[in-house]
Amino acid sequence: MGGSWASALDTLYSMLYVMTETVPVGKPPPYYHTIMLYTIDVLQVLRVLQQPIYGWNRTTYDVMKFFDPVFVFSYLVSSVVPRYTLFILAFLLVGTALVDTIVVVRLFRAGEVTQLTPIKLLRSLVGLVVVLLFSSVIKWLLIPIECLASNVKSFTEEIHGEGAGCKPFQIPEVFIVGPTLLLVIFYATFAMTTCFFMFEINPLSTGARAQVTGRVEVRFVITKIASTFLVFLVPYISNVACSTIIFSLSCFTFHAHLSIMPFNIFKTNAVRGGVYGAVTWTCFSTVVVGIFTHTTLAESSGVQALQWLLVACIPLAYFCGYFVTCKRRDAVLKQIERLRGDWQTREDERAKIKGPKGQHMITDGSEPDFVANDKLQGRKYSTYEKFFNPRWEQQRAFLRYVRVQRSVGRFCLCVRSLLPHGWASFDTCAYRSGPHAMTVAREILRHRTEADLPFLKYVMARATVEVPDSECLLIFRLAVLR
Repeated sequence: MGGSWASALDTLYSMLYVMTETVPVGKPPPYYHTIMLYTIDVLQVLRVLQQPIYGWNRTTYDVMKFFDPVFVFSYLVSSVVPRYTLFILAFLLVGTALVDTIVVVRLFRAGEVTQLTPIKLLRSLVGLVVVLLFSSVIKWLLIPIECLASNVKSFTEEIHGEGAGCKPFQIPEVFIVGPTLLLVIFYATFAMTTCFFMFEINPLSTGARAQVTGRVEVRFVITKIASTFLVFLVPYISNVACSTIIFSLSCFTFHAHLSIMPFNIFKTNAVRGGVYGAVTWTCFSTVVVGIFTHTTLAESSGVQALQWLLVACIPLAYFCGYFVTCKRRDAVLKQIERLRGDWQTREDERAKIKGPKGQHMITDGSEPDFVANDKLQGRKYSTYEKFFNPRWEQQRAFLRYVRVQRSVGRFCLCVRSLLPHGWASFDTCAYRSGPHAMTVAREILRHRTEADLPFLKYVMARATVEVPDSECLLIFRLAVLR
């Protein structure tokens, strides 16, 4: 059993590696394609978050839904052909992805990796149904049970006529609803798996969407899945509880993005930070409007005015997310300059005493030995050594939590919801040491200066000494050495 599971994982890793690393030959798509892709994606997410079942007024939703081009497409299609055409379309798209995945896995198991047509098709399907249309496709797949969370005409009424009620799990409806729910489970699992593993192994990749890890994107996918499925739990818990869960997930995603800065191109990081800022603000707004549905002011005109105000702040939230991401990068650049000063000082000391190249010549044990070598993991200092070296914590560049001073002023209360836990005072922010060290090293690579390679080697060596147990740092160093 263990051998078959390991073999399956090896096949999965190989398949995703080929999908990620073997890009089509030719001119890469312009950057505005990425901007358009993210715009279409986030507009779908905002539409899902502003559904009336979460507490938004129908007036607000009826206006905001037409900002989503995918909804406009589905609206036009539904006005010409039956609405279940969208369900059939989504079923065919996800079914094709499932069949193609099985074909590609069988090809890899047979060693026939030269047949690239199924792999290219799977890459296109991933871009279409996972990145571009995920929120809409998963809602189209749930059309047969949509009546459980809204007042639309049920699947039961489509079969038995008006007045049949909403009973999607009775016979014969269950013969369609059952396989569809299984396909939805596969679709959600497929989306999370591909987002988690579809990262660039090559740290020098300059593609618009090249990223060092898929951990941030998979968090965003989980947020989108939660916003779609929690509508079915609103009748059993409350819309405030559901929207609070989604808000927590969005904050978790935004914080992970700021901590890791996953994309190799900073402009993409900044744009994605703006997207996460807009989504987080919308989630917070959904919590606010949900609270008002449980008060006596639910039907007042002031609530509608408040909703328009919250909607009007979405562009501001985008720019705040963009701005916070830029400030995060500025903090990283400042630390790089401090590290460069330390490195230059050590190089000058080495030149004066004419010590062997690549070794730190202070031997009294008062400082840790930051040797710029190619070892994957540095020596782990014991508690005894750290205790009797009072200067250890002062000399570390990558603390357990690296605190970076901020002077961004005082924003209004609504902007505080955009920032992760620990930013309430706007004075400091905390980041785990391993991912932070990796972010610093990747920022040095972004400068694309070959003369910085010795400095990068020093930073990586210092990071492995200070954070010897960081798995993400170890994997990144393997990629750099590769």
